[in-house]
Amino acid sequence: TGLTGGNATVLAFSMYFFTSMAVDSTDVYWADTSLMIQKVGINGGPIYGVVSTPNIPCVAVDSTSVYWSEHSVTGSVKKMGKTGGLTTTLASGLNYPARLVVHATSAYWIESDLGAGGAVKKVGLNGGAVTTLASGLSGPADIAVDSTNVYWTEYTGGAVKKVGIN
Repeated sequence: TGLTGGNATVLAFSMYFFTSMAVDSTDVYWADTSLMIQKVGINGGPIYGVVSTPNIPCVAVDSTSVYWSEHSVTGSVKKMGKTGGLTTTLASGLNYPARLVVHATSAYWIESDLGAGGAVKKVGLNGGAVTTLASGLSGPADIAVDSTNVYWTEYTGGAVKKVGIN
């Protein structure tokens, strides 16, 4: 009810709490508290497990790969080809990496450990040095990126902020 675009189509059910989702031209991907990233076709069908993780993940996709963050005090950002294969660690030793987005040549995420403050960071899509774009944040909550800026929200103070991607 309340939809103006027609009836809602259920693509999948989960008995776990969803933590993030991403979509491409063929599949909808989601991460949940089962510590699993799964996918289903954009028109429904079987649910496939993509990867299991040791910590609650967030997920992002581009045309070739699935990316995820592993949320812990020694967290990481990883990727794997959409058709499977080896997992590549893009960055490790991170402080509670949370929401994650990819754009052009980099992956961007927030680190959201409230005790140590938060940060916005990035790494190349093939790994390499991690760049801190902003630090000392008050509980970053979500992140988005366009061709020139990274945007994020903060719990404390309710702010929406941005910084250049370089």
